[in-house]
Amino acid sequence: MHKYMKTSHQKPEVNEERKTLGKVHSHIPDNDAIQELIRTVIQRLSKKRPGVGISRKKILKVLYQVKKTMPDDNPLKKKLAYYWYLEGPFSTVVYENVDLLEARNVVTKSRETYKLVKQHVPSPLFVPSGEYVDSAKKEIGRVCEEFVNIDDAVEGIYDNDAPYAWYRTYKLEFMPKFESYCKAELEERDNRYHNKDIEDRLDDAVLDYPALPEFAEHRMIFMDFAKMLNALLNSTNLSSDKRREMLHALGPMAEKIWKAFAERTRIEHHDDYYAGDVERWKIAYNDHISDLDREITWHLKNFESIADDRTLAPELEDIILHPERHDFKRIVIN
Repeated sequence: MHKYMKTSHQKPEVNEERKTLGKVHSHIPDNDAIQELIRTVIQRLSKKRPGVGISRKKILKVLYQVKKTMPDDNPLKKKLAYYWYLEGPFSTVVYENVDLLEARNVVTKSRETYKLVKQHVPSPLFVPSGEYVDSAKKEIGRVCEEFVNIDDAVEGIYDNDAPYAWYRTYKLEFMPKFESYCKAELEERDNRYHNKDIEDRLDDAVLDYPALPEFAEHRMIFMDFAKMLNALLNSTNLSSDKRREMLHALGPMAEKIWKAFAERTRIEHHDDYYAGDVERWKIAYNDHISDLDREITWHLKNFESIADDRTLAPELEDIILHPERHDFKRIVIN
């Protein structure tokens, strides 16, 4: 098994960290129409499981599928604005209109799920109708009828629509296994995953990383993380204390690396509605990258004696140093 090389990073300008998720826009288009679509989703999904609240994640994914299959001449398709983020396609338009439905006492919230208020009788002024709304509601009925499991729905969206294979390779395949691995090791209990399981998922993530200039800084940080994790998985003379120290460091780092990747992705893949947010998103991303760069540099120094005890396979060195030479199809490295 190979290891990954130590790299240097170009540091972006440091900015004060800003929280960007959940920003409320000063104007959300077609509130009533969007809210009627959300209400319809909750109503349809509630019929499948009476008495069970509907999560925002389910509402988001159903309306994303509806948006995909709407005809382009339906103006609601454009107004259901999405961008790619931590859990796939995300929409502040949908999120904020769910809050507005709660404020209007159309839905009640309990433990992050929503139910329709039974005694609520919407006024004719509230419930929009017409060809476009009616067409969208029919599509909601079709999607909800086919909707079975939120995890399956997310995987299907990642497979069919994700702008980068990393949404599956890293988010769905590497991260859950590595999180479980770290927890079992730190709690000193039987581990369902072996070192080889984590190595294989890590290799897939390395080989699937998008070779694009806009991800260059993040890519170098991830490669340093991969180098340290590879050394941890392959070291035979590592003390239990040092092993625990590395797991404590690399476990949270894996999550931070994903968040930064998702922040970069939303900058590159968003509907036009969010054009005014891009500069703010870039500031948040640069802040995160700057923090990650300092953290990974500290860890590299702290674990240098461990991380530098293996040589880099020539195949991986060329991939890391010259990604433009590769099409990043899966390959087997012996």
